[in-house]
Amino acid sequence: MEDPDETASVVIFTQVKSAKEEDYTPWTSGNVLFNHGGGTFSVVLVGSEIEGHNHYKNSWVRFQLVATNIDGEEIGRTKIYTEVIDLSPCMCYEPLKGCPIATPKKP
Repeated sequence: MEDPDETASVVIFTQVKSAKEEDYTPWTSGNVLFNHGGGTFSVVLVGSEIEGHNHYKNSWVRFQLVATNIDGEEIGRTKIYTEVIDLSPCMCYEPLKGCPIATPKKP
């Protein structure tokens, strides 16, 4: 992009890919990133909320970011990022708190 100040919004599009074969879910219709101002945008992705997260036992999330101006016109896009976000089942009862540390049993 020539002028980052022209960016009014950034949208993330995601797709889930099987880790074992060339099989993909459809691309999402997009989620708007939070605009912090000054050309800074962010998003928090929660694995269990990614569309298609439960389609494969082990998978990767592919994504692409698209910038738009105030008129909603596309002014830039990133490459498609692959094999950056790994989705695998969590065996914890409370995955958001982290897995408990195993405590060895005393003999």
